[in-house]
Amino acid sequence: MSNRYLVAAGALAAVFAVALVGAVPAAGQAQDENNYMAPRTPWGDPDFQGSWENRSPVPLERPV
Repeated sequence: MSNRYLVAAGALAAVFAVALVGAVPAAGQAQDENNYMAPRTPWGDPDFQGSWENRSPVPLERPV
């Protein structure tokens, strides 16, 4: 076997090894349950209450 074929076979084996290693963690993950419901206001809009940060030097309301 020539050196070119050995390099090609090694590269192909490396690609398969990476593909198999990448597929194992995905197969071991738990299935995502779609039971989550986003919080809503009493009138049905999404509820955005919570902790908000404004890291901008521009104030939310500029002085007149």
